[in-house]
Amino acid sequence: MNAIATHMRITNLQVTNEDVDTRTAAVSDLVATWGKLKDTETIIAKGAAIAEALGGAGTPSAVFGVEIEGAVQAHASAFLHSERPLEVGIIAGTAAIELISTTPGNSGWAVADILGTALWLALSFQPALEDVKREALRSSVLETARGRSTSGAEAARQRVAVNDFGEFTITAGEEVKAPASFKKATTATIEALRRNAALDREELDFLWWSQ
Repeated sequence: MNAIATHMRITNLQVTNEDVDTRTAAVSDLVATWGKLKDTETIIAKGAAIAEALGGAGTPSAVFGVEIEGAVQAHASAFLHSERPLEVGIIAGTAAIELISTTPGNSGWAVADILGTALWLALSFQPALEDVKREALRSSVLETARGRSTSGAEAARQRVAVNDFGEFTITAGEEVKAPASFKKATTATIEALRRNAALDREELDFLWWSQ
């Protein structure tokens, strides 16, 4: 089932196929854009803006409303966030779910990891909404964010396999290339050892302090 088609009923307006298709396209654009964010503070602020649009009266900030409006107008030029403020939360919430539903890596610092944690914290402090349809969307984002935070944390603490050094050869007459070749052959193994050692040290420190 198309999530946008379901959540668009929050507006209590007649929902057309074009409405669903254009909003779905806007969601895809937002996922692509937000997935490229680099600054941690910007990602956290994005999570706060999404949570604000989902909770309370469902009124987004002017800046965030304009951002969502731009994404929708790329596919539906007549859309104005001031006329349909609830759709801002619908589109942003759906985009957030899609972004943070990806499989976590072991870095713990991907955009989805940070956004998921920001949403979990922000939405957890909000009271439940009386509107059943809006609360269903808000709860869906909250549960997805909580799941991403916990699974991302678990993934970030997994040890990685330590493989043997890669092949390293020195060709006569090309000795100057030896340092670069040696680094290429050993980097992956050394980085795996460093990562595993750092995780071991953190857990040993925790155990020591918890005694």
